[in-house]
Amino acid sequence: MLFVLCACHHAMPKPPPDPTLERVDVFGSHQLSREAVLERWGDRLVALMHATDDNRRPESSALENQIETEIRKAGSFALVRVSIISYFVPRLTYITIDLVDEADRARRMTFAPAPVGDVPDPDGLLALWDEYQHAAMQLLMDGTVKPKKEPCPFWHCITFAHESLAKYKDAFAARVQAHERELASVLRDDKRANHRAAAAFLLAHIASGERVVELMLPSIRDPEELVRNNAMRVLALIAADHPEIAIPLDPVIEALSFPTTTDRNKASAILDGLTKHGNLSDALRTDIRMRAGSVLVELLALRQPNNHDFAYKILKHVSGKDFGEHAIAAWRAWLKDGGR
Repeated sequence: MLFVLCACHHAMPKPPPDPTLERVDVFGSHQLSREAVLERWGDRLVALMHATDDNRRPESSALENQIETEIRKAGSFALVRVSIISYFVPRLTYITIDLVDEADRARRMTFAPAPVGDVPDPDGLLALWDEYQHAAMQLLMDGTVKPKKEPCPFWHCITFAHESLAKYKDAFAARVQAHERELASVLRDDKRANHRAAAAFLLAHIASGERVVELMLPSIRDPEELVRNNAMRVLALIAADHPEIAIPLDPVIEALSFPTTTDRNKASAILDGLTKHGNLSDALRTDIRMRAGSVLVELLALRQPNNHDFAYKILKHVSGKDFGEHAIAAWRAWLKDGGR
């Protein structure tokens, strides 16, 4: 009897992917897919998420820098950004690898030149805002104040839902209006991005909502992400709560394709506000579908809630239909069919 000894090596089955990776997105590149990123950097992305959740900042910063550096070497990119966003309720962290291909730089990074001015702090309001923002965020992060919709006496609020914050609310109400011109100069001309970002929020305390919109619009194209974020956040709250105040559509649609997660989140928040009030004309529906439909479906495909959720709401507002928040093929078919 002949016995044949097999020297075959049976491949071990691949372990299932870490469920944490379900909270990782890749957006914006024709060079690197999500699958390619997870295959090469998945283990470190999981480690980064855990380090972030555990507040191990030196470790998370090192991992973030490593991943960004290696991805830059993997293609021709105008921007590589590991965008980490943590949510209070429930406590979850999401990561988006934000990419801009070099070939798309002119289309997706149409920013103004960096300001070079050195504008004095008007009446100490910038310093006061920093003090208030630190105090408010600490109360939110430690759970003393719950993140929820609350009445806002201004055009934009973070929170005043704690007695210790009343002094700031009173100060902004009493002092900002008198320094509108100086704060507008900070927002427009100051070389320090953190000062411009603070000025955007402070200017939301002046009396005229129309004037606030006028002041915020140029900062949608500020070269710094934080300034763009703050200006568009102010506009988003105006769009949501004050439909009587006009906000131009063109810069909002342009910002939907900007480089970072926070850019797209705030632009889509504005567009949600502009489309949710039920008075959209057929012409405006068609305009939004044709100019923004494709990127909205791309955002819908993301796991990142602050991009995905707004995209879903806008698509429903504009289409008058609901194919489901994960029915990407159905929404693409709707676009291909001319919105019918």
